[in-house]
Amino acid sequence: MSEIYSLTSDDLNAVKAKIDKQRYYLENETFVTPNGEVKSLLDVSFSANHSERYFSRILNKVNTFVSYNLSRDYVPVFMTVTLDGYFRDFLKGDFSRFKSEDFKSIPNNERFGYLLDKLASGVSFSIKDLYSVISHQFHRFLRSYTLQNIKKLGFDYSYIRVTEPHKDGVPHFHILFFCRPDDVLKIKNEFEKFFPAPQNHKKIDDYQTNGFQTDIRSASGYILKYILKTFRNVIEDKEPDYLDAWYIHYRIPRLITSHTLVGQDLYTKIAILDDDWYYLSSIDIFRDTLRDFTIFTDDNRKIIVNYKHVQIFNCGRLVREYGTAPVIRKDIFLINKKVKFVIQKPIEFNILKIFDVRFSKFLKIKKQKYEIEFVYLDTFKHKSIKKLSLQSLFEHYINFDFDMYEPARFGMLKKELIERGVLPYEQIILNDYNSDFVVNDDWLREPDLN
Repeated sequence: MSEIYSLTSDDLNAVKAKIDKQRYYLENETFVTPNGEVKSLLDVSFSANHSERYFSRILNKVNTFVSYNLSRDYVPVFMTVTLDGYFRDFLKGDFSRFKSEDFKSIPNNERFGYLLDKLASGVSFSIKDLYSVISHQFHRFLRSYTLQNIKKLGFDYSYIRVTEPHKDGVPHFHILFFCRPDDVLKIKNEFEKFFPAPQNHKKIDDYQTNGFQTDIRSASGYILKYILKTFRNVIEDKEPDYLDAWYIHYRIPRLITSHTLVGQDLYTKIAILDDDWYYLSSIDIFRDTLRDFTIFTDDNRKIIVNYKHVQIFNCGRLVREYGTAPVIRKDIFLINKKVKFVIQKPIEFNILKIFDVRFSKFLKIKKQKYEIEFVYLDTFKHKSIKKLSLQSLFEHYINFDFDMYEPARFGMLKKELIERGVLPYEQIILNDYNSDFVVNDDWLREPDLN
């Protein structure tokens, strides 16, 4: 049976059936808005495989990302990252061309998989394994001394990374990278070190190579060209083709961005009142993720996001407002000898949440009136995840958007699925899922929900 992008016609048909099943579910799951309007999950979805709004959101994000970086006088670099040719042999279990000195380019850890062990045992690699290899190389590049030192000096860099398959299904990256002009040459040297494939370094002129180009007329046009290739035309209800199926079958994200702009979750809440993503990313922001509370400040203007309640103030006067203010329960405290504040979120159950067992003496005052529950501070956010149905929990896990949520939430989802017996056991330490967390895309494997 002939293959395209390392997929057979049976693989394509299986993906089509999966998309149809997902769409049926989204169309038939409904909810009622605060205004009494009945909507389906499809109406609010931004899925690349189902939503007509997916591309417009991506277009807005790319254009804002480029404008924001150009306004800081950062310059664009376009990188194309491919793997060494011998990795194609790995798909057939042939490791004869592998050079032992290249062992650092292959991961052997929990994040990207123990692929050096797999190589040593002579087991053939999969397309997903090769994606883990190239992701590992990019991660090492970002962790290089030069790029880490840029941050230590108080500057930064940002990127949009698009994954695309070669005709044989082997993945490669197209990356729009922004940095200060003074850092370009240093980053180029790191690029040559961490992406050793000869194809990356074929010269175009005295300075540019196939993999590292700086002569860019339209930065957004460069990267959108590759994003468009991954875009399924949902508006015209185009059938999924082999390229669409490659991302879904191997569970590979189409694009990943650095944390440069205001997160998608915050932008979605505020956009009803102020949809200028560039502006929101350019002003001062304070965010308390524990209480889901955020304040944007800009001279005399202030935007307050309290859970799903958004307010805009100008010179201290409320000018616009959206959503319902959360209920404040006076009997629920974060107990500390120095600080007491109420949790400003709707609470459905009459449970007194004590956040530290060291203050257990306080329980004697309240135990006749309330059901007692101990909740540690670092797992408070996990409580809302525990209330999700297995289907909702799994869908949130499979479709997790690292642009929308903090990486720690992904760790909580994974921990909950393990506790419910859906995923195989592993020790989850939430501190490992910090703001610098890089995705090990093995989490995208679909477990058995039966």
